[in-house]
Amino acid sequence: MVLDALLKIKNEQDPTLAFRRSCREGICGSCSMNVDGRNTLACI
Repeated sequence: MVLDALLKIKNEQDPTLAFRRSCREGICGSCSMNVDGRNTLACI
């Protein structure tokens, strides 16, 4: 999932990377983002 990749980049390569996340279950919508021109949730 995209959220796992973002966390890996933040932890291992770029601690300044910022993004929102909350439930990790696709319910709250906090991690919504545009990926390759499509609106999606990073956690699913």
